[in-house]
Amino acid sequence: MKGVLQRVASWRSTIEAELLTATSTGDLQQLARVLHTMRGALAQLHADSIVEMIVPLEKACKARAAGDASAPTLTVEAITPLLSRLKALTAEVTHYVASH
Repeated sequence: MKGVLQRVASWRSTIEAELLTATSTGDLQQLARVLHTMRGALAQLHADSIVEMIVPLEKACKARAAGDASAPTLTVEAITPLLSRLKALTAEVTHYVASH
């Protein structure tokens, strides 16, 4: 388990870069894939509060990709709270690994 937790920090930087790139370029298909990957990985860590943040973003992304103009627009500002929480989780995991 410790090995898995140690990989969270490097995973976070990779997934964050992918998320920001997909959001800033408006690549809704890639954004949906990144959000889906995040949701699955974080569910495995039982990071339920972050998973709950991802679900509406993923739904909005899929709705936009399907042509639903009434779905929320996904901007960098829209994902900033998710990025902040992901950063906090990484800090918690890093602290845990260092102390065990």
